[in-house]
Amino acid sequence: MKKLLLIVAMAAITMSVALWGQSITVTSPAAGNEWCLGSAQTITWIKSGDMQATAAIRLRVAGSPESADAAVTIANGTANDGSYPWVVPNSVAPGSYFIRVRTDDSTVIGDSAIFTISSCPASIIVTSPVATDDWCIGNPYMINWTKSGPMQATVAIRLREAGSPESAAATVTIANGTANDGSHPWTVPVSVAPGNYFIRVRTDDSTVIGDSANFEVKDCSGPSITVTKPSATHGWCTGRAGLIQWTKSGVMSAFVKIILYSAPYSPGGIGNILTAHTSNDGEYSWNVPDDKAPGDYVVKVQTTTGSISDFSETFKIYRCIDPDILKHLEKIRYYIRIPRWPPEPDPWWKIDFGEFREIMHNKFEGSVFLLKNGQKVKEIGKFGKTSPLPDTLKFKMGEMNSKSLKNNNAKFSIGIFNAQGKMMQETPLEVQVGQQLRH
Repeated sequence: MKKLLLIVAMAAITMSVALWGQSITVTSPAAGNEWCLGSAQTITWIKSGDMQATAAIRLRVAGSPESADAAVTIANGTANDGSYPWVVPNSVAPGSYFIRVRTDDSTVIGDSAIFTISSCPASIIVTSPVATDDWCIGNPYMINWTKSGPMQATVAIRLREAGSPESAAATVTIANGTANDGSHPWTVPVSVAPGNYFIRVRTDDSTVIGDSANFEVKDCSGPSITVTKPSATHGWCTGRAGLIQWTKSGVMSAFVKIILYSAPYSPGGIGNILTAHTSNDGEYSWNVPDDKAPGDYVVKVQTTTGSISDFSETFKIYRCIDPDILKHLEKIRYYIRIPRWPPEPDPWWKIDFGEFREIMHNKFEGSVFLLKNGQKVKEIGKFGKTSPLPDTLKFKMGEMNSKSLKNNNAKFSIGIFNAQGKMMQETPLEVQVGQQLRH
């Protein structure tokens, strides 16, 4: 009997070692989130370590025993890739829940924080057109909206004049009885007069109504300006030159005014005038101040008379690492020391950041992560004006000792991330047990 117990114990220890370093961390939903019945959501998670490539996802009642059935089987055999789209079924009872993501073989399990599912008032939010849009007469466009909560499966869509009373008739009946699926193609009729309008999307029974922002319908056969940069894929960095480019057609003023607005743009909002008078030659460069707040912005280019104008796409201003600084960072060697003996179950790791700290002091804000096979394992420090890194950091990894590393083929690296979570640099490391962890 003792021999049998010894064998079972040794098997349990072997399994524990085999599963070292594996984890699933569910990042969405988060604590305090409220998800509405019928709303579209995305379940997200971070995995670490080698594990099965497929996962099962369950909605479970908060506080329910492990033996209890899941409230909803969301997915089986889905890709273990960190995200899964899910529409909250209207059949779910309002209450407190958590999401469980586990490998299909149940060897690795991660639970979200407790969140709430509610029977929210049904809503429609029209996402296109937006306030900065100019829609040209005769051109095709896509009307987009999102919905949440129980509602009718079909909608009516109208073009209405901005500022018109509710009793006024719609300018154009765009659709009746079309699918409430979030999008509808529409070509602006030549019968529509240029002016300010909004799009109304409502259920056919008029119980749920959503209006777009006011936008402009234009006769684009005349002179026009089209801003091409900045764009959603071409942002700006603080402390560097921000490039503004546009094209023009037709006869117009030889000079333009350029204004920067926080996004989303609100008509009548106060912007930052980048230049009140510059040549209408299609290009202007603006030095983004070091202290410009990171975030979403739009640029407006207009003739000095204000009669012709256009907005850029929404773009981001970042605090970026200067290329010269990156060159210095690439030369840094990181040294992490782990004792070969004794094989402590949870030894201290030590990393020297003295040179990194000297280069980055007061220049940039972000985080430093230890990466395993390209995945975040542990945040080991933050840096910036308010929280500079110390010269040396000590931290524990949990069961990551010299013995467990000896037979581990994982590739470790140091990842430098900006404040928005984008990795700016990764420095590979080589595990040499009992010696230095060396670049």
